[in-house]
Amino acid sequence: MELAGRLDQLTAADIAPIVQEAVGDDRAWPLTWEFDALDWTGNPATVGLFRLTGVANTSEGREAPWIVVLKVVADTALTGDQSIDQSTHEPVGANYWKREALAYRSGLLTGWPGPLVPVRCYRVDEPSKNQVCAAGWR
Repeated sequence: MELAGRLDQLTAADIAPIVQEAVGDDRAWPLTWEFDALDWTGNPATVGLFRLTGVANTSEGREAPWIVVLKVVADTALTGDQSIDQSTHEPVGANYWKREALAYRSGLLTGWPGPLVPVRCYRVDEPSKNQVCAAGWR
């Protein structure tokens, strides 16, 4: 199924853990949400980049706006040339497709000192063996 189609099928329960992180309230519940595909250039292993926005009901009974970015990466053949694509498929490769997700999951990027800081990652999921989704915002 196409990525946009999968996003259309998201439920409040699917996105609640991410929204709770985004608004800093572990009982917040998404009331509304929508997504927009973002244009990007860069790593061709990125197969989708989306901005999700909405409003959540907080534990205090107020409505809070939220915004997150969802990045989807996949293990794909980028050029068809095995010697070039190998750096994307192999964990030791310079452009390993799963590297960013592994770095976030490891905790290595938590509390990273400045002046450059990574995006705050709220969640990393693996919907399939060859695809990883990460949601976060700074």
